[in-house]
Amino acid sequence: MGKIFHVIFSALLLFVVFACDAQSVAALDAKYGFRQYKFGLSSSMIAGLVKLKKDPYDNKYIVKYQKKDEDLMVGPYKLKNITYEFYKDKLMHIQLEADMVNSNGILELLQRLYGHPTQVLDGTKTKSDTNGREWFGKKVELSVVEWPGGDLSLISYACKGIYDEMFRDDKNEQMLLQRRKNTQNQQALKDL
Repeated sequence: MGKIFHVIFSALLLFVVFACDAQSVAALDAKYGFRQYKFGLSSSMIAGLVKLKKDPYDNKYIVKYQKKDEDLMVGPYKLKNITYEFYKDKLMHIQLEADMVNSNGILELLQRLYGHPTQVLDGTKTKSDTNGREWFGKKVELSVVEWPGGDLSLISYACKGIYDEMFRDDKNEQMLLQRRKNTQNQQALKDL
């Protein structure tokens, strides 16, 4: 009887310790950014940003930066770099790049802060070359993507509202382009 009580008490104690330690995605939404940088912030509000070369696949309103003299430590874990991504000069995405050793430590910290991931992606089951963990808040999404066998991990914080704005703008722009094309085609038919 005493042994069963001890096992049940130990299991209950572990549950309470981990439940108290872990937060939830609500904490991710409350943070609404990374470090002191909140989503929606203008690039002019972050000192030391250096503009990166434009990626031809990015939306025309996206500009990426890295900071001079960036603190690349997250607790005891070292990052390779941090990239700040702005849409129409509003901070919408922050990407941290780490090697696998440091990424595993950062992942433990994230799980302590935000609880277990909302979704775990196993690349072997999906025939993908990546594994991932994702937390879906109401305002913020956080993902950790790893390449097994590689030495790279990307940790991404994204503002859902600004991403939604970008997708709406893209859709409206595509509709406008399609209308112009249809008008041009109708004019061409009249000219024939």
